[in-house]
Parts: sequence; structure tokens; C-alpha cells
Amino acid sequence: MKSKLTALLCFFTLLQATAQTGYKIELSVPEQKEQIVYFASYWDGKPYVKDSVRLSGKGVGTISADEDLPDGQYLIYMKPDIVLDLLLSGDKKDIKINIPHNLQKCTIEGSNDTRLLWQYAADLQKDKEDLDQLKQLLEDSALSDNKRKELSLKYNRLFDKIISHTYSDIDTHKGTWFATYLQGLQSVQPPHIPPKSREEAIANEVYLKDHYFDNLSLTDPRFWETSFFSLLIDDYFNNIIRHDPDSLANAASRLVAMTQGNELCFNKMLMRLFNNAAHSKVMGMENTWAKLAEDYIFEKDIAWIDSTQRENIQAEYAKIQYNRIGMLAHDLTLDLLDGGQTSIYGVDANYMVLYFYDPTCGHCSIEAPLLHDEFYKKYKSTGVEVMAINVNHDKTIWEDFVERKKLTDWINCADVDYKSQYWMFYDVSGTPMLYLLDKERKIIAKKITEKQLIDIMENIYSGN
Repeated sequence: MKSKLTALLCFFTLLQATAQTGYKIELSVPEQKEQIVYFASYWDGKPYVKDSVRLSGKGVGTISADEDLPDGQYLIYMKPDIVLDLLLSGDKKDIKINIPHNLQKCTIEGSNDTRLLWQYAADLQKDKEDLDQLKQLLEDSALSDNKRKELSLKYNRLFDKIISHTYSDIDTHKGTWFATYLQGLQSVQPPHIPPKSREEAIANEVYLKDHYFDNLSLTDPRFWETSFFSLLIDDYFNNIIRHDPDSLANAASRLVAMTQGNELCFNKMLMRLFNNAAHSKVMGMENTWAKLAEDYIFEKDIAWIDSTQRENIQAEYAKIQYNRIGMLAHDLTLDLLDGGQTSIYGVDANYMVLYFYDPTCGHCSIEAPLLHDEFYKKYKSTGVEVMAINVNHDKTIWEDFVERKKLTDWINCADVDYKSQYWMFYDVSGTPMLYLLDKERKIIAKKITEKQLIDIMENIYSGN
């Protein structure tokens, strides 16, 4: 899957095409003569150097280019510790920055949003330093109850003061990129803080799932050029959405839908979530990329996915269309080695392992006995069954393998005449291939090793 879909990442540059207006940033850093100044943009929440300039003997230099600079957050960096955030929007061809020894006295012309950001940071610097100090004091386990209460009261008052100042700035400068950016940094609060019952905790969970991004617009492309937006997306999936494959898949599709008012945002969100899922090693993440393909790629006109890519996605999708985590396993009628027939739903078992293998496969010859001796012997008394499904057409080789490896006591079966078309419903592109089904024959694990299977069963039977 990974190799066939890697090229999707290459199309990112196509999404950046906009009018070529250029940018020009003049720098004056008198105390950093002949030093290098780096100018960075953000991608996936991380800064990447976009340009640099070595200052002259007078400490001046210019960073400029003819290419367009998307509105967003940028960074000026000088070793060892000069870091300045910039909020750039609109015309960027006449920006002048002066950086004195005291960074609180930096000035900028040509970017009102940056000026407001720097002023906001300066206004709150002392309060934030005091807040950090109070936080450290509160971490002292030796504090008396009265002292802890006193410090907590001071902390809460100072915290409220900072929040009040923040929202005052947002209201005062409403409509600016600065205010939009600052509001986007604010966390959405659930209705019950703290929750006093299970019902309130569930209500908080549902609320955050639906309102997590209320403080910013998912159709505003500027957020993709910031340090925090990608982190918000990651936090949403890591800490807000339940970690079952279908919940994650549905949340991803819903998030993409919320970007459809802006083509750039839609393309970036779809690409990011699709690529993350397609390249994830976490079992069940295929549900996410498959859901996104169903909802937004198949039978859709997306310019940055060419015909070859679309064919690759469809080919990979065909392998998992009927066997994703959470789906009911497709029933197969199979021939038993000792005569007669069996089927997946015809076997009474609390849990069932479908083990597709080829007797001529070197890896299978090692794994099959391990699965039998270390897993099946341990769990068969608990109502676990293994259907060892041979995919090789030679019955003599099959019989010899089962006898030689002492595998006669589990369910040995095959589709000798290829009537079941098992390859249409299960991904057997490589062997051995293992699926774990529950009592209702829902797929709860797949493409796992014998050791991983044992770990899963131990968790199930231990109640974890």
C-alpha cells in the first residue's frame, strides 16, 4: 500500500499555485553584523527554512523573492536564540523589521498583524512569567493546605486576567488576521468542567467531537500555514475521537466535509488524512483511507490525483473492500481435508482464526506449527477454532504438509475447485494471512503475527 500511494505526497506543490506577487522583507539587526538570518514557513506544524540572508557589516539585509507568499504565520530565526513569529497577510512587498538587543522593542512596518502579535506578547509577558512561577510553586508536595489554597487563588485570578486580555484583543481587532489567529489558538471548553457524573463526561465527549474546531474556520487556508493547526488535527484524533476504526474513519470524513467551502483547504485536509491513514502501521487505519476514497475520490474529479494513482487506490481498495476491521466476515464454503465441507458460519466457536497459507511457502512452514503449538493448543479449550485454509491446488502437497507438521486436530480446509472466490473477499496477496473473528464473525484483527494474536487473546481473556 505504502509504495503505491507515496506519490500522493508529491502533488502537494500543485496545491500552492497562486498569483505571483512576490515578497520583500528588509532587516536591520545592528548588533548581529554579518550573521545569517533564516526565514521559515510552516508545514505540518514544523518550521522549514524558506530563505536566508547574511547581514552586512552594518547588520542589514533583505529577504525577497518573486514567488507568492501565502498568508499565514512565519518565523525569523538567528542563532543562537533570536526567534520572532510573523503574521503576514495581504501585500508583503514592503516589510521592514528592526531587531534591537532588547527583543521586546522590535518594530515592524508593513505588517499590522505582526505588530499586534508582538504587542500582545509584550503586554502579557510579565503575567505569563508570574503564572509559570505560581505553577512551579503549586507542584511542591510539601505545601500546606492553606498555602496551596492561597497560591491556587492567585493562579486562577492571573489565568482569568490573561484570558480576559486575550478575548479583549480578539474583539478589538476583529476581522484582522491577528484576531483570527489568536482566536484559533483558544481551546474550546466542554459544558461540564469538571464532569460530575458519567453522563456529564459523555456529554463533554460528544460536545468536543462536534465543536472542537469552533474557534477557527476550516475553510480558512491561512491556518495551514501556522505552527499549531496540524497539532490540533492530531489532538482531535488522538484525544477526542474514540480509537475504534469506524469512529476514526467517520471523523476523518466529517472533517474533510467541513472544508468543502474552500478548494485549497479541502485538498489539503483530504490529502493529509488520506496519506496519514494509508501509511499508518496501526491496524484498522485502512478503514479511514477507504472511507475517504469512497466519499471523496472514487467517481470524483480531483485534479491532483492522476489516472495511475486512481487505479492504484482502486486496486488497494479492492483488497480490503469486504474485510475491514468491524465488518462481518464473508462466509466461505470450503472442502475439508478428510472429506465433506465446512463453512465459516457453520462452525461453533467463540473466536475463530482464518489462517490462509500455502504449504510451499517457506514462511508458512515456520509460522503454521507455531500457530498450532503456541496458540491453538493453549486456547482451543476456551472455544477458539482455527480454520487453516490452504490456497495451494495440489492436494498431495497439502496432505503431506498437515501430517508432517502435525496439524491434524484443527480445521484443515481448502477451496480445491476455486468455487468460493475467497480471494475476492479476503486479502490473500501474501501468505500467511491471518484474520481473527469474534463469535458473530465480525473481523476484530487482521494481518497479524502469531505473537500479536496471542497478545490480543490474552487481553481479551484478562478483561483488558
